[in-house]
Amino acid sequence: MSNLGLIACALLLEAAAGYPDALVRAIGHPVMWVGALIDRLDRAWNGEGDLPRTRRRRGVAAVLVLLSASVGSAMAVQALLNAILPPAAALLV
Repeated sequence: MSNLGLIACALLLEAAAGYPDALVRAIGHPVMWVGALIDRLDRAWNGEGDLPRTRRRRGVAAVLVLLSASVGSAMAVQALLNAILPPAAALLV
């Protein structure tokens, strides 16, 4: 299955079944995590009295932090699944 197909399946599954309330209460939704990170970065790095150039540089740094967090967490999940799924698939053969 292509990445686009996998993303479409994941979106359809979440749209149909929703995100489990117990999981949201326990750890939140990933979109909530990103929003919290944006809020923290904004409060820490976006001062009202800062020069526009400084704010722009810090904004670029914030985007880089967000991208790094997204890519890093996706790579960690992929590595975990690659470690778990091949042995599980071998049991089926």
